[in-house]
Amino acid sequence: MLNIRKYNEQPTLPWSYWCPQRIGQEARLTMRFDFPEKTANGFLTARGLNIFNDRNGNYGIGSLWASKDAITWVQLIDAPMLNVGKAYSYDDKLPSSVLGAKTLWLQARLTAFGANIIHAQFLRNDVPGKCFSLKIGYTREGVFRISRIATNQVNLGFTGRAGSSVTIYTSTNLIDWLPLIGLPNPQGTLEFTDPSVGSFRQRFYRADSQ
Repeated sequence: MLNIRKYNEQPTLPWSYWCPQRIGQEARLTMRFDFPEKTANGFLTARGLNIFNDRNGNYGIGSLWASKDAITWVQLIDAPMLNVGKAYSYDDKLPSSVLGAKTLWLQARLTAFGANIIHAQFLRNDVPGKCFSLKIGYTREGVFRISRIATNQVNLGFTGRAGSSVTIYTSTNLIDWLPLIGLPNPQGTLEFTDPSVGSFRQRFYRADSQ
């Protein structure tokens, strides 16, 4: 967390949200989610990003970002300054560029200007429906299949994450490995036939997916 605080608007009402701690400085609320496997798909609901502007020169701006490594960020919501107040939300699939890792980062960025910190709010708890939820689906690392289709031909099949790339390696001793071919895997399943297997007394294969 950076320059951010949890704020209870009124003691008698259950209104609470995150907002900047200081005027004019960007506040960041960063959330990290760890998963047992690499993510293949995800659906995020994040409501309660509220931006206000009043007649006294007080206003706020905000945005919501996602990343799979906390280095490269993708913007999910842009909440600029408006002449009136507005509640923004994200209720959609996560972009593919933030998937494919075992970690997901979400970051809200808020800035308040003027004399009041409450003009930029995140996860306000009086919005209808769920304020925040995250659903994640996984794809396992992959399944590599080897089958002989002729005396001098071997068929190699791979099933894994769609949009990945696969490198097939070969070895004659299980110690020294050389790349045989690199293949894109846009659909998640690919096939490759090695016609040169007959030139070796024995040949081993392995596949790496990225």
